[in-house]
Parts: sequence; C-alpha cells; structure tokens
Amino acid sequence: MLLGLTLGGTHYAWDSPHILGLFAVSAVSLGIFIWVEGRAREPILPLHLFSIPTFRIATLGSFVMSMAFLGVVMFMPLYMQVVQGVSAVQSGVALLPLMLTLIVSSIGSGRIVSRTGKYKALMVTGGVLLVAGVMSLTGITADTTQADLTWRLALTGLGLGPAQTLFSLVIQNAAPANQIGVATSMSQFSRQIGSTVGVAIFGTFLTHALTDELPKHVPQLPGANVAQLDLAHAQSQAMNVDQIRERVQAALDERYRVIERAFNEDPRAVEEVLADPRLPEAVKEPLRDGGLRSGTHDELVERTDELVAELKAGAAGRDRLLKDPDLSTALKQQLANIPSRAWDEPGVIAGVAALFRDSMLATENAIVALRTQQALATVQAGMAMYATKLVENIQRGVKEAFAGAIAHMLGRALWIVGLALFVVLFIPELPLRAKPHSDTASE
Repeated sequence: MLLGLTLGGTHYAWDSPHILGLFAVSAVSLGIFIWVEGRAREPILPLHLFSIPTFRIATLGSFVMSMAFLGVVMFMPLYMQVVQGVSAVQSGVALLPLMLTLIVSSIGSGRIVSRTGKYKALMVTGGVLLVAGVMSLTGITADTTQADLTWRLALTGLGLGPAQTLFSLVIQNAAPANQIGVATSMSQFSRQIGSTVGVAIFGTFLTHALTDELPKHVPQLPGANVAQLDLAHAQSQAMNVDQIRERVQAALDERYRVIERAFNEDPRAVEEVLADPRLPEAVKEPLRDGGLRSGTHDELVERTDELVAELKAGAAGRDRLLKDPDLSTALKQQLANIPSRAWDEPGVIAGVAALFRDSMLATENAIVALRTQQALATVQAGMAMYATKLVENIQRGVKEAFAGAIAHMLGRALWIVGLALFVVLFIPELPLRAKPHSDTASE
C-alpha cells in the first residue's frame, strides 16, 4: 500500500497495472490477515476488540490523527530550509514551539482527566485547536517570517497534545482488563501505521503540488523535466544557489552558441534563433532579411553610388567629399592626390570612380566581421545581465513554488484533521476504570 501511495501519480499513473496491482495485493493481504486472526487460538490481534464501539472508533481516530500529525511535522522543516533559508539544525530548533506546546498540553490534559474523569471534552477541544492551527499554517507564503510561523506552530502543538495522547487512555479504558496490553499495542500500531501512511500520502500530495506550482513561478530552462520531478532532487536544487547558477549558465551558453552560428551566417541556426520565442527582438532583428551581410551590402552600394555621383560632379563634389566625416581618411587622401586638371576629364573621373567603387565594396567582409563581433559582444553582455536576473527569479520562484505546494499540502491535511475531529465526536465517554488497591495488586 505504501509503495502504491508513493509511486502513484509520479512514477506510474494511478490506473496503471503497477499501482492497481500493489493495491490489490494490499487488499488481499489484509483479507488473509483477518481470516487467519479470526481462526487463530491466540491471535496477534483479537478481532473481537473491534466489536467494542469505543475501541473501534478511538483506534480509527488515532490512525487518522497520526496521519495529519506526521504530515505536518515532517514537512515543515522542508519549508523552513527551502523557503526561509535556514539550516537543518535551525529548522529543528524552529519546531520547538510546536513540541513545547504539545508537551504542555499533553501533560495538562492528562492531569485534568485524572482529576475529573472526563476526557471527551478535552479531545474535542484539542481537535478544534488542531484544526485552527493547521488552518493557520495553510496561510504561509514565501514571505512568512519566523516569528509569524512560531505562533502558528505553537497553536498546532497546543491542539496536538490532547488530541494525540488521550487516544491511548480511551482505548485502554475500553478494553477488557485482561487485554489492556494488546489494546495498548494496537493503539501504538495504529499511530505508527497512520504516521507512515500520512508521510507517504502527504509526500505524494507535495510532489504533485510542486509539479503544478514550479512551472507557474520558475522560468523554464532547457532540459528541465517537471513531469519527472523528484522531491529530494528538487529540494537539493532549490537549496544550492551555485547549482542553479551553473544550470542557468550552461543553458545560456548553449543558446549563445546557436546565436553565434546564426550571426556567422549558418542558415539552420538563423531559423532556430528566429523561431525561439524566449529570445528578445533585439537579437532577432539583425538576422532578418538576409542578416548583417545583406544590410551591410545595401549600405555599401548606396554609399558607393553617392560617392560616384559626387566624383562625377567634379571639383565641387571632391570638396564636399573631403568634408564628409563618414569618409575614411585613406579615401580622402586618394581624392586629394588626384591632380586638379583630371577633374575636368570625364573619362579619367569615370575610371577613378570605378576604382573607388571596387575599393569600397571590397571592405564588405571586414565590415560584416566587425559588426558581427560587436553584435555578439552586445549579446554576451545582455546574457550576463539576464543570467544574474534569471538566477534571482529562479530562487524567488522556487521559494514561492515550495511555499504554495506546502500550503496546498497542509490544506489536504486540514481535511484529514477535520475527519479525525469528526471521529472524536462519536467516541463514547465511559467512566474511567478505577485503579486497583495495593493489597489487591499484591494478591
């Protein structure tokens, strides 16, 4: 049954043969156990105890209450470590308010019962306080402070004391005197199996909730597979900032290599970059309509045509070109070296214009290489800034996802605590069995 609850919905679908088979084996095994116990001369668990209403109801209540108890206690340190960023030791210390109020309320309720002989009112009161405590815990967020969490845990512990410990008293009081030992062991077993089942169930709840919450809050990285989420792995990832940073950098490096190929005129890489919705338009724009080379070529042709037109204008055009700040120093020097009389000979100027055109168009590769280098440097700088921001967003998103998932899990626990309180309402209040006198005991 525990394997079915743990693997169901994570490694296998709930209706898969693996999970249904595990539950079927559990049901058959329980049936065989009941059949054997009903015919054994000295059974491990006398089934006739379950014919006692108080024993039956109290055992069920103890089982359900233990499910909720360990579900809360086991996963609150996870919240403290991942969301609040405390160490494992500090998270254990932070549970002291719950444990202290649990001990105080447990001892206090025991003393009150020993004096009054009444236990049901205390059990109901403890159940109500426990419901209130778990309900307050469902309100935790990524910004809940340690002080805010302390009073919620203290209230939960206050309800757990009587609700958790008086079940043993009720079960012992309801069982026949000669079977108090086996009744007590059944009480402890119901608690233990309830706690074990509770951990399995709430671990499954938490994993499913994380599967839903992580995509809502955490930016998706290449290679991440939320569908195959493992709780321990997710916790390790969330608490290791360096590991997050390495994953982010590895993902961005892989993306940069594709961008680099695209700017170096790899057609497949260009298509991949243009089709990637995660990349900003500033990265894609230089690659559209033939990329940097096409744009550079068009600019050079336009610039060359302007230069030729000025050359054909004669000396006046030459003077304007010499004042042009965008014209290179080498071309200006070549213009200055042309004799004045040559500007009056169209044939000579036409030849000069052709030479200038070839010279300017020959710079296309160098200009494209320079612009590519500058564009990639800009992309790298932008990615470095984005990586820092992305790590911060992932850290914050993971905290929000874990806080939301744990709050959702506690919401499920609230229903189970409510069920336990409902069961307690049906426990009959029997007079407590009187203690034997010392002389009777000695006899």
